[in-house]
Amino acid sequence: MEFDAQELFDRFMAVANAVTEAVTDPYLILQAVIIGSAYLIASYIARKSEPVLEELARKIKDSPELLRVIISVLRRLEWFYFAIFNGVAWSLLENFDWPNAYLIYISMLLSMTWLLITACSQAIRNRSLRRFISFTAWFYVAIIVLGIENNVSDLLDSVGFSISGFRISLLLVFKVVVILGLSLW
Repeated sequence: MEFDAQELFDRFMAVANAVTEAVTDPYLILQAVIIGSAYLIASYIARKSEPVLEELARKIKDSPELLRVIISVLRRLEWFYFAIFNGVAWSLLENFDWPNAYLIYISMLLSMTWLLITACSQAIRNRSLRRFISFTAWFYVAIIVLGIENNVSDLLDSVGFSISGFRISLLLVFKVVVILGLSLW
């Protein structure tokens, strides 16, 4: 295979033009401003409401597991508000026939997923295992939300080797680890 500098340059220029066109799209810029504003407002409201809600939650004495999950959600209250604000913004833009609210939709899905995964992972007492599972689950959901699961699956399946006609790939190893982890838990 020969190295063709002109073809490489043409591909680079095509990608650069596509990125420039996407970044200068006014709808995309406005969505980024909406998302940034939603995050700033969510952070402010979370800082003001978290102490009050935590004081109420600390009154739960008879269920420490429930208290731990509630406190975990309260620690991520800004993400809760952020997901709600993104959901409201996305609903409003969809109802007003906005041409494209995809960035806000993705932001809403990823923030809701992060909140749900971190709240559910509090059932795992081992901190390292909890972080690993949280990161892996969120990474998996992010791949699906972004619509690149087939590309990642093909990439993981391409990295492997064969032993006596049996192919062992990274995808197979991940599947085995997940299935064993779920069945042994």
